[in-house]
Amino acid sequence: KTKSSYHVADWASSEGCLWVKIIGRALTTPLLLGCCYIPPLGSSQLRAVDIEARFARLTTDVSAACSEGHVLLTGDFNARVGELDDSNGEGSQRRGCTDTTVNAHGRRLVEMCKDTGLLLCTGRAKGDEHAIPTFWSSARGTASRLDHLLVSPDALPLIQECGVRKGRSDSDHCPLESIISLPLSAHVQGLHC
Repeated sequence: KTKSSYHVADWASSEGCLWVKIIGRALTTPLLLGCCYIPPLGSSQLRAVDIEARFARLTTDVSAACSEGHVLLTGDFNARVGELDDSNGEGSQRRGCTDTTVNAHGRRLVEMCKDTGLLLCTGRAKGDEHAIPTFWSSARGTASRLDHLLVSPDALPLIQECGVRKGRSDSDHCPLESIISLPLSAHVQGLHC
């Protein structure tokens, strides 16, 4: 739509990851939003494409997205990152954490952050300072943080709030919710703002 403030288009979506690119008159830098799923170790889904190949593809996609604009990537990574440092030693603030366990997916996710420059909002974004669990196993009686939101450092100010919506009964995962602030383009008496 030529009169729309924003235009959304598919961008490099592939198996396991959906990407959209948002461009607009008031948005000086495009915003690339990704949502992905990384199966847990032992999953039959890892037979065709193993975990290293999935993270390698995701790293390539994230690097390409970062070269085009702001990046926000979210999803079920089945990654327990504990208090691992994702900041590449750039003095970023320490992240909060209630799930102190680290698993192989978590180490690989943090490695991808260091390779691409993305930062975990988990335990860092307003509203998610404690990084409460997103997954509850009633069979084991355990809770863990497997779902994450990652952003390019220049996009971190766009995140106004992030958190876990508790109380979901249709899944063993609770969704992450984020409020993202984007500039709007308004028409005022024929002027574009």
